[in-house]
Amino acid sequence: MSTALASRPYQQTQTTLRRLPHQQRQMPSRNSAPVRIPRNHGLCFRWDMARDLPRGDVAILRERLRDSHTSTVWNKNLPAAGTWAANLALGLVEILQGTRPLAQVRRWVLPELYDELALARGCAVDEGVAPGTCTLVRWRTCSISERIVESCVIVQTRSRRRAVSVRIEEYRGRWIATALDIL
Repeated sequence: MSTALASRPYQQTQTTLRRLPHQQRQMPSRNSAPVRIPRNHGLCFRWDMARDLPRGDVAILRERLRDSHTSTVWNKNLPAAGTWAANLALGLVEILQGTRPLAQVRRWVLPELYDELALARGCAVDEGVAPGTCTLVRWRTCSISERIVESCVIVQTRSRRRAVSVRIEEYRGRWIATALDIL
């Protein structure tokens, strides 16, 4: 008995290619899926969990955030919300300018917001936004509840002042950004 494999006859198939007529590409609308178009121009950026995610995803995220509030496992010694939100806003403006690595805020923002920041950062860098130093001018905070805080921060960039509003919520003993507007 031989262990050699028997050769199979080779069958040649003929494929026919046809060229489709060239169509001019149009930009899809903002709400069409799954194509993601950056809706942010330059350093202006808007993202809100309730507005920019499907309802089912928002419900899941809300449940995860709510579950973390009731857990006794996590340390409840949160840093001061106003100072923390101001420093996060400063870092986010620096990220969109290209002077700070995006990975530094992965822990402090929702994953969906992180993805949008990555997309917007690529657009800002491509447009040739001149990087420079940023400084905090002032900030105000408003407590929505014990575990939700909204903050408005004024950041001075090299060329102008920017208003940043950020909503932070407690998640597993730390603050996490759930909404962001940079004007």
